[in-house]
Amino acid sequence: MLTLESFKLLNPKINRFSAGTGGTPDITFQEVSDVLAQMSPPAAAYARLRYANQERYARPVLYYMRCMLLRETGDPILKDYWQYMTWLALHLIVAENGLTNRTKAKVVHVRWWTKNNERDLQQCLYIVDQLDFEIRAELKAWNERLSIGESGSFA
Repeated sequence: MLTLESFKLLNPKINRFSAGTGGTPDITFQEVSDVLAQMSPPAAAYARLRYANQERYARPVLYYMRCMLLRETGDPILKDYWQYMTWLALHLIVAENGLTNRTKAKVVHVRWWTKNNERDLQQCLYIVDQLDFEIRAELKAWNERLSIGESGSFA
């Protein structure tokens, strides 16, 4: 069964000094890669960023978020404000820690953090949540296909 923790298999193995069990793993790198191949490229990049801690995938995720904001706002030139806001949203999700309103205002380069700023941040977080939902839905579908395949092999 694949879980979100399985994405850590995408990272290179670190040499261990202790002997392993010697058995075959339940989940292989190939299975995790197959699940990623089933997802959209932005969702796969987000999975690698969020769950495998591969920071080089932050740029494609930020690009996707900005494209979605462009589609929603209709503003042909995304201002620096939105660039900072998407970065803040992604940082809040990946770092898993909250920030004070003053710190958020500093990151976005505004004087005061207002309700409108919070609304814009929630809009950015919603885009990231959609990517996370796609990952979880694909994992669920993969596990269902796997369980159907296993139950069919015993018949």
